Amino acid sequence: MRRKLLVSMLALITICGTLMTPVPSSAEVASDWGTAELIDDGIGYCTAPSVVVDGNGNGMAVWGQYDGVSTINVMTSRYIADKGWTDASTIEFGSWELLESPAIAADTNGNVTIVWSQNVGPYWIYSSQYRPGMGWSTPEVVQDASSASGVRPSVATDGEDNMIAVWTQFDSYHVNVTASRYVQGEGWGPTEIIGDDYPGNPSYPQIAMDGKGNAVVVWKVWASPIYEAWANEYKIGEGWGTAHLVEDVYDGTAGNPRIAMDEGGNATVVWQELIGTTASLLACRYVAGDGWGEPELVENDDTGHVLAWDVGTDDDGNAITVWSQSDGIRNNIHANRYTPSSGWGTAELIEKNDNNAGTPAISLNDKGGAVAVWTQFDGYRYSVYANLYTTSIGWGEPELIEEFMGQGELPDVASGGAGTTIAIWLQHDGITQRAGVNTYLAPDVTPPALSVDEPISGATTNTPTITVSGTTEPGATLSIGGLIAAVDDLTGAFSMNLALSEGENTIMVTAEDISGNSRSVSITITYENPVPELWTELIALEEDLGRIVADMTIIWSDLNASKDDLETLQASLDELSDGLAAVRDDIQELYVGLDSADDNQSAFDAELEALLISLASISESLNITQDLLDETVDRIGDVENQSSSEGDDISLSGFIMGLIGGILGAAILIGLYVTMIRKNGDKGEEAPPPQT
Repeated sequence: MRRKLLVSMLALITICGTLMTPVPSSAEVASDWGTAELIDDGIGYCTAPSVVVDGNGNGMAVWGQYDGVSTINVMTSRYIADKGWTDASTIEFGSWELLESPAIAADTNGNVTIVWSQNVGPYWIYSSQYRPGMGWSTPEVVQDASSASGVRPSVATDGEDNMIAVWTQFDSYHVNVTASRYVQGEGWGPTEIIGDDYPGNPSYPQIAMDGKGNAVVVWKVWASPIYEAWANEYKIGEGWGTAHLVEDVYDGTAGNPRIAMDEGGNATVVWQELIGTTASLLACRYVAGDGWGEPELVENDDTGHVLAWDVGTDDDGNAITVWSQSDGIRNNIHANRYTPSSGWGTAELIEKNDNNAGTPAISLNDKGGAVAVWTQFDGYRYSVYANLYTTSIGWGEPELIEEFMGQGELPDVASGGAGTTIAIWLQHDGITQRAGVNTYLAPDVTPPALSVDEPISGATTNTPTITVSGTTEPGATLSIGGLIAAVDDLTGAFSMNLALSEGENTIMVTAEDISGNSRSVSITITYENPVPELWTELIALEEDLGRIVADMTIIWSDLNASKDDLETLQASLDELSDGLAAVRDDIQELYVGLDSADDNQSAFDAELEALLISLASISESLNITQDLLDETVDRIGDVENQSSSEGDDISLSGFIMGLIGGILGAAILIGLYVTMIRKNGDKGEEAPPPQT
């Protein structure tokens, strides 16, 4: 009877709907979100969707889908940035039944790994890897082949295609938390038990990894009469530690813990715990190098129970947790943010609908923001909503992100590079469950990088052009002083010659990216025109040259006059020398006369002595004359040297005339003496013959 009623209800929904065709609702979709779409093949109902986004903004969705006969298969569809979704494809081989939802992880390069549990007699853990350009690998068994059943897998990556998968495994006696590590180029390693020997069975393990390959795993354990939150850590170079309680402060039963980890190895775990009579939300931080801290309440509202929760972190160590909590009338969506500097903030409501909301999920992006998604009842059905968190504004307004008449359930969300966020959920189309998605492309509000390397602002130059060079974001449009400059497509380098005006020049360099964001750098260059100063210096040099030429003309004239005086002096010296030679001849004759004049010997000796004194005086005069002549020659040399440089007017006329006068006076004196001697010789008696 109930089956017939269900069939009748489905038929009624089909008639009221539009037969497999999505119909827009009356609510408007947020402008930054795309159009909601269905990505499965529509053959059978879908279950447990998940999504990841890589560092380039490409996404991968995975879900389980009934094949219409007897099997639930692992299905995927890839989102290619700027192109959209590919057709759904099956990556699971065989026709065995899928027990649990697949787990998925992606690294920054677009490599994706999916891990799931599949019934092959026992349940075994399988995986398959997607490599860009190669597609999906053949599924392989991750756990050691045995009769033990592995279920509820979780997987995480370090961002460089190294992974760790964890799951619970039943060995006929115990349920253990088990792990295997995947190393790039080597594959999956041996299975390791990382949590065992419990009074009750562990369940729902979840793993997170940092960028170096360290990991933290959390799960819950039944420790009658309550559940407890446990954890274990994997450290590179050391391996797995010892499983332990996450907290032992509160004695209430714990719900499934959720974990997120930043690039530095710091993890945040949140879980529901019954404190008194109210289910509250607790958080605990694991700090790399320090270990676990104390658990903290992230909400203080005891009005109603916390019902569903999730947590995410970014690379800077910030974390945000979201949860659904009753206010006694309806369930609302709340959020709280953790920062390393301030700790947890104050819980706040991030939706404003008067109807129930639940099953929230959150993802933090590489810009410091976050996207939270959840389902919310509008009086007729549950729809998928989202809200955005930015560091500058905080939480925005909640927005409807799907346009279908059917009900939306179990949303998941992931963020990656290029500001891409993808939400996925189960969407009823009136007949069956489909995989619905919507993509949010964060508006680029970041100005492009811009650096001007040359010239340095404030510099002064005397050249009329200057080269402006630096780097900016590749693909940006760059203008320098209002002129468009070429930008290297790979490096963003630019270089451009620019003419300068005389005086101070303010040059504005502006880069604008394809989203219209711009950044400007202003530099000031002073151009000092060297031509006027050089012209003034040239005129001064010409005037100096004219004075030098005039001075040189005078110097050359004086030099020529000095040369004439020197020639006259040389002629006078020649005559004086001839007179001296005649005096010497006379003296010789006198000596001859003395040899023959015995009678006048005494008188002659006296006159001879006087004559010798006169000759000494004449000789001294000749020496003085010679000194004056040498000084004249030196002075002429100085004049010649001064002829090659600017100097004072030099006239040697007076000096030379004085010298010539002296020389002539000496010559006259010598002549007088010679005349006197000759006269005395004429008056003397004949010299006596020489005595024997």
